[in-house]
Amino acid sequence: MNKIFSSLSSHDSNFSKFNFEYYVKGCEGFYESFSTFFKSNPAFFRHRDIIIKHLGKWFIANIFNLKKYYTVKKHDDAMLKSLDECATKILEFSFMKRFKAKYYLKNFIFFMKKTFGLLPV
Repeated sequence: MNKIFSSLSSHDSNFSKFNFEYYVKGCEGFYESFSTFFKSNPAFFRHRDIIIKHLGKWFIANIFNLKKYYTVKKHDDAMLKSLDECATKILEFSFMKRFKAKYYLKNFIFFMKKTFGLLPV
C-alpha cells in the first residue's frame, strides 16, 4: 500500500488547515469512488480493505497533525473543537469505525503529552 498522502504546509492560510468539511466529504468521496470502480473486479474485497487502510492512515496522520498545529503553533480552541467534530463525523462512516479505538487512544496520548508539556514545538 502506498503510504504517501498530502501534508500541511507551514503557512497559516493553507486551505487544508481550516476547511474541515472537505475532509469529511473527501473521505466519503474517496471511499465511494474507489469502491464503485473496484466493484466490477473479482478482487474487490482485497481492494476495499486497502482503500480503508489508506483512509485510516490518512485520517490519523492529518487529524493529529492539525491538532498539534492548533495546540502548539497557533492555539485556537474553536478550531480544535471544529476539528474534533470533523473527526467524529468521519468516524461515523461505517468503513471508518474500525479506527475509533486507535483514534481515541492516540487522542488520550495527545492529551497527556499536552498536559505535561511534552508536545514538540
